[in-house]
Amino acid sequence: MNKKVLFAAVVFSAVLANAQDTSTDPTLVKNRKGQEVLPKAGDIALGFNAVPVIDFLVQSVKVGAQGNLGATAGTTSQFTQNAGQQIVGKYFLDAKTAVRARFGFNTLGTTQTNLVQDSKAVYEASLSGTPEDIRAASILNVEDKRSFVQNNLVVAVGLEKRRGYGRLVGVYGAEIGISRAAQKDSRTYGNAFSDQYSTVFTNNFGTGATTTQAPTGTATRTTEEKIDAQWGIGARAFVGIEYFVFAKISIAAEYGFGYSFARSKNLTRTQETYLVGQNGPVVVEEKIDTRSPNTSRGFGVDNGINSTFNKAGIGGSTASLSLLFHF
Repeated sequence: MNKKVLFAAVVFSAVLANAQDTSTDPTLVKNRKGQEVLPKAGDIALGFNAVPVIDFLVQSVKVGAQGNLGATAGTTSQFTQNAGQQIVGKYFLDAKTAVRARFGFNTLGTTQTNLVQDSKAVYEASLSGTPEDIRAASILNVEDKRSFVQNNLVVAVGLEKRRGYGRLVGVYGAEIGISRAAQKDSRTYGNAFSDQYSTVFTNNFGTGATTTQAPTGTATRTTEEKIDAQWGIGARAFVGIEYFVFAKISIAAEYGFGYSFARSKNLTRTQETYLVGQNGPVVVEEKIDTRSPNTSRGFGVDNGINSTFNKAGIGGSTASLSLLFHF
């Protein structure tokens, strides 16, 4: 028997065996071992995105498929940034009421390096005039570097009501949340501007394209771009379902709809410009505000994709399933 099919059969059999309930009371579900399946007053739940786990199971039973395990989630439900990277916590006031909270802190950082010719070394070699020195200097490089950092923070709290029979539970409620997003893009250059020789620097780190600054010309390059923190606030109602696969272990999905408001501040660009004025060459550093403060607001269904509520980055777990553990 194919190993992947055997693995899926074992998992499926374990789920069926565990799902055999012994209690006749639909509000007090117990499995065949006598363990209570549903949460009760005082229980705490902790959940996270279940799509990678489900995708692993789906990929594992694809007969004849090779190299699929560990692939990015996409077979079942597409992973989304706002929903997939949040932790969900709940505290049960009673079997039908829970206080819930969501927290997400996502950070993206990248560094790009582009090698350009060492302009100063080439110039100094040209002064000696020997072909060997010029040839050796022409292969020397310096580094232009770009560092990009982006941070997103989401915190939401709410009240959840629950009702249902057996392992299938309906959930509904409301929550409020705040978000914060900011980013910074810094760049350093290996060649300084010069009034004696032409210098090369990177003008596009994505393509590696360069610009040459002439001693008698004018050239400008960015050293930093910074977006001040964008703050958002929103209120959200939600409705969904939760199914307890094992005792105190469930899979849940929900849809939400609400109103959000977000405000972003200026994007500030710092740049240095080389120019030749009446008093000779000079390098001027300046800061430029390239965007005025603006706001975005609106009401819409929180479906995880281009959501109006996600204008504030507070969207819920509607585009992905949540795996929850109760203890």
